[in-house]
Amino acid sequence: MIAAERHHQNLVLDLICTAFRDDPQFLTYTDGHPAKIRLISRLIFETCLASNTIFLTEDLNAVALCKTSKLSRPQMSVLRIQAMFPFILGPKLFLRLLRIEHALEKKRLLQDNQLYIWLLATHPEHQGKGLASGLLEHINKLMVLSYKTIILETSKPSNLDYYQKRGYQMYDSMAV
Repeated sequence: MIAAERHHQNLVLDLICTAFRDDPQFLTYTDGHPAKIRLISRLIFETCLASNTIFLTEDLNAVALCKTSKLSRPQMSVLRIQAMFPFILGPKLFLRLLRIEHALEKKRLLQDNQLYIWLLATHPEHQGKGLASGLLEHINKLMVLSYKTIILETSKPSNLDYYQKRGYQMYDSMAV
């Protein structure tokens, strides 16, 4: 596994956009519009880059973007991207995004020494090859050393079994 850096941005954004183009949560936020998916992906990338918690597989076909409670204040790059949301998403989608994210943040309750796996993406042509499992293994090793708890969420019920087989427990559920 390698830690992603600024020069990996386009690669990571392309990977997220490809892997999540049919994801129910992304579709809720973007109505499937590629530029809107890329904007949300940029926000996630910038937020996670600020805490050095983006991990890529060696072959660059899978990525895990994590958010840590250790980041004390928003970065300017993140604030600039957030300012574009109402204009690019439009008022209806923007309000929907705010409502859903507010509900999710209340459930996440990110506390000290917690790592939140915001996004785990594998290129569709490389799914089923153990890339995401390798990323989760790497993150779990980090957890033992640096974090008390790892939190993740999925918008696909079909992913629950996958995560449970890797030691994650369902904490809560939410209909959007």
